Amino acid sequence: MAETAAVQPNTNDRGIYFIGIERRFCTSSSGLTPSACLQGGLLAVTNKVDNNGNKINTITRREIKELINVSPATASRNNKRFENSGRIRKQGVSTYVYSADAESEEVKKWYCPTEILTQTFPAEDDEGNTYFINYTYCDALMYALFYTLLPHTGPNKRTLKMTFKEMAETLGIDESTVSDSIRKLRQAGLIYFPDGWRGLNRYKKSRIQLKRGFTWFKREKEYRALLDKKKKAESPKPEPEQKAPKTPQTPPLNHAEARQRYYSGLQAKAAQKAAQALEKALKNNDFRKLNAECGEIKHKHINAILHNDAAALQELAIKIKGIEEKRAHVLKNIGIKPEELDAEYYVVCTECKDTGARADGSACDCWKPRRRGSPPGTGKRTTKGTE
Repeated sequence: MAETAAVQPNTNDRGIYFIGIERRFCTSSSGLTPSACLQGGLLAVTNKVDNNGNKINTITRREIKELINVSPATASRNNKRFENSGRIRKQGVSTYVYSADAESEEVKKWYCPTEILTQTFPAEDDEGNTYFINYTYCDALMYALFYTLLPHTGPNKRTLKMTFKEMAETLGIDESTVSDSIRKLRQAGLIYFPDGWRGLNRYKKSRIQLKRGFTWFKREKEYRALLDKKKKAESPKPEPEQKAPKTPQTPPLNHAEARQRYYSGLQAKAAQKAAQALEKALKNNDFRKLNAECGEIKHKHINAILHNDAAALQELAIKIKGIEEKRAHVLKNIGIKPEELDAEYYVVCTECKDTGARADGSACDCWKPRRRGSPPGTGKRTTKGTE
């Protein structure tokens, strides 16, 4: 499913046929179960914008059950997870308001047809025995990966080449689960291996293609035709070409703007370095597991604070301390200091922490107006002009 189609309502006279699961939720560090990921994808495509510009959703637990086969009790628990993570907040009895993403942020998604979770599929095992399959949420995530990465419109039939290990790390699930899901999808005829070729173990890449004879492919074709028709109807008629007016030159930055740009640049560099250190650390399996475990315990710690449970707080504090010590030991073996995961480690000025203001509120003098080519504070002049 193309990214552009995700922002449009994917509904017609047959109802919703696909959901968009945010890829950042499909990781072990997110703390979300596969059912929560799928429910989040359903909520994402059923959002509406109210008069205040907020994204709201009024879908009921019964509708969630009918569309993606998540039980009402599980749907309530998933909504609670979204609330605790600050993703949504409740408004009234059955309305949720979603925290909007930054306009410049491109949210990548995995797309999955809803029928994968509500249909029963006939299958045939390798010995020729016939049976029926109801797919689990992990199976649906696996099919979402294939459905998104493989083209399924037009003559192009590109082959996906990935190892089971790469698929497991991409979706945040176990490798044995990946192997089991691929077997079930293959035996029901939803995917196939061209020329019978598939990886014999998790280190060899399997070549996978989609079988395109199912109803949701027809619905996508109809939906794309509706989008094209709507786009043509809304596109304005071309106007005669006019000479573009001369673009006025950008005025030079004043003292306050130059100062703000300087500190913003330092903060951005520090955040980038911290993110690179975390990305490097997450490639280590031990650190990734400890990081996910620490996130779960901290979530329990917050609940204990809300319920004023002193005994649980003491016990969880000891566990958090133990896990953090283990994480520090793993990081040491990797060659990363624990402080390197915090952007504050990379600050240039220790007085203002690269904010331009000291703790008492006074302006820090670590930045001074300078001419291009001279370091801050030297006062040296050059012939290259001022910033």
